[in-house]
Amino acid sequence: MVDVDKRVIGEVTDRSQNVLFRELLSMIERSHPETAGITRQTLDAYAREFGEATAVAFTPQELRDTVDERLADTDVWIDTKTVYSLKDRISVYPARWHDVLGGTVDIPAYIRFIEDEVDGNDTDLTRADPGDGIHEQDLLDLVAIIGRTDRKTVKTRLEQLRDQGDIAEGADQHPDARVYLRERTDRRDPALDT
Repeated sequence: MVDVDKRVIGEVTDRSQNVLFRELLSMIERSHPETAGITRQTLDAYAREFGEATAVAFTPQELRDTVDERLADTDVWIDTKTVYSLKDRISVYPARWHDVLGGTVDIPAYIRFIEDEVDGNDTDLTRADPGDGIHEQDLLDLVAIIGRTDRKTVKTRLEQLRDQGDIAEGADQHPDARVYLRERTDRRDPALDT
């Protein structure tokens, strides 16, 4: 039997129409960090809980159908709409990412990996060239899910790396703030923290 995280149910119920599909799956996946991805049984347990909540904007079957429609069996990043097969589990990230980075909270390794792996897709993980960084919110989700930890731990580690001078960040309050590796960026953007 799967124990659902009541905090996820509460947040989704409270936000109702404002929760995107990927965001929902990310919340569920972060709530079950024991292994890479989530099982269909876990998804079904959440779908049943959401089915009992009248404020949720989708039915349990719509949730299952959307996963089936977007499920891809590939190790290559496609986009943020895709759900990736991890054999008997599903994830918002490809299996290769879990294989290479799984269980670590080495933020510079994640940034290098994403800059090298994601090839200019029109997604939230977009980058043009190494050194362009990654959106902070994407990075927090990525490291929390694949590193099997929580966003607060990742944010704390990110701040430590910034204080040490290993990374630079755009202004936190900026909606598209990016995190850069100082070693990979030749340009000096005055918007980066010093």
